Amino acid sequence: MKTHWKKQFNYNFLGTYSLPEEKDIVVTIIRTEKQQVTSSNGKAEECLVVYFQETDKPMILNRTNARTIEKLAATPFIEDWPGTRLQLYVARDVKAFNTTTDALRIRDFHPKPQDLDTEPIITGINQCNTLTELLKLYFALPKDLRDNDEVILAKNLHKEHLSATDSTPNTEEPPSPTPKPILKPHPKPKRKLNSKSNKTDD
Repeated sequence: MKTHWKKQFNYNFLGTYSLPEEKDIVVTIIRTEKQQVTSSNGKAEECLVVYFQETDKPMILNRTNARTIEKLAATPFIEDWPGTRLQLYVARDVKAFNTTTDALRIRDFHPKPQDLDTEPIITGINQCNTLTELLKLYFALPKDLRDNDEVILAKNLHKEHLSATDSTPNTEEPPSPTPKPILKPHPKPKRKLNSKSNKTDD
């Protein structure tokens, strides 16, 4: 494996030099936050920074990459981004600051299903005791995991097994939330009429 010269310096953030031989890598968002970042010229500024499970170093987000994450996560809110999987790559000849350079970018599609670790998901599927449990787990998965062939096969096989012993309707629709019971007020007790009030004067 060849070594990028920038790897010989202690950079605090991911860059094009972070990718092994500039090949794509797949990462999973832990959190995104604003923080003070000091540039190489010593200037400090507030930047949007995203942290990943697979690497110790975070990535500074520019508008281009932030918009790509918004598309992949299907939400503009950074609080909803954790768990979103991204595929990072090196974009060539990107124009910036009156020059062209290589840049770290995010692919505008979800990582291929075969790149995902499906083993813990399949284990969870096989531990479901009812069809309701199974469907709840399956529909809570991200779309790229729901579309994974191994996950679909494990879900279908376990669904057939549970169908023999479970009376839950065999449906592929997400389970409906259990309706909350309607609490009716207790009727007020009727007041007894005073027997004296029914008497007439002699």
